[in-house]
Amino acid sequence: RCLVVFGFITPSKGQLEAIETFAHISGRDSSLHLLLAGEARTADDRFYENLCRKRVEESGLEGRVTFGGFVPKADIPFVMKHALVVIAPFLETTGSGSIPTALAYGAPVLASALALNVELAARVSPPALGTLTEEDLVAAIEGRGLEPLREGALKYAQEFSVRATAHTHWQSWGLL
Repeated sequence: RCLVVFGFITPSKGQLEAIETFAHISGRDSSLHLLLAGEARTADDRFYENLCRKRVEESGLEGRVTFGGFVPKADIPFVMKHALVVIAPFLETTGSGSIPTALAYGAPVLASALALNVELAARVSPPALGTLTEEDLVAAIEGRGLEPLREGALKYAQEFSVRATAHTHWQSWGLL
């Protein structure tokens, strides 16, 4: 039973917020685990990762929070298959590939309500991702509401695959 934050460790991805939320809800289920699947790329990001590690220690969550490092492409299917839910507590986004990657594997995703995330969610029905609120996260932990998210994720992955997107662009260029 694993919550996953997928993507580079950097303040804009909100790993520290994920740790804070996990600290708040972790008492509901002692089998729950948080995986931060990604690496820090810059000196500033490594400093941020150290802040995250310190917060894990201060919260007494050692053994329940794992810093997984870089996830090779070949290992992504395994991570997504075993994710109870992927959480994306982004503070800002510029079109990160971490959410579409999770969706491509049919992983249920709860994300912060930033404009780009809201747009991604609305592209298919049922929505491709849910909004990351404590209420929705608790529901996911309890197994409620995950199937529609999985269905939306798979529909999004099919409709907005690289192949489908390239085809749409090719058709659009042909109209010019």
